[in-house]
Amino acid sequence: MDDKMTIKLNLAGKEYPLRIEREEEQNMRLAAKLLESKLSQYQGHFDDNKLDVKDFLSFVALQFAYEYVKLNEDKSIEPLLEKIQDLNTDLESFLR
Repeated sequence: MDDKMTIKLNLAGKEYPLRIEREEEQNMRLAAKLLESKLSQYQGHFDDNKLDVKDFLSFVALQFAYEYVKLNEDKSIEPLLEKIQDLNTDLESFLR
């Protein structure tokens, strides 16, 4: 059974049909809503006639990319591994 569906999302004033898995619908709609919200924020912040929707979309893409990088950085296990190594060293010293 095909569990795909087609939805229409309005992104930056243009409607796009997307074929997605049914369980992705809610997240796709939330993502589109978030994009539209961020786009409106940038358009309201920069009241400049020299900038077009592509410029604002670039700002939004940069912000999302930054947040993605920051999220992955926060998930790094390096500090945890260092702490485990320190505890291991302390334990070895104590046992000697």
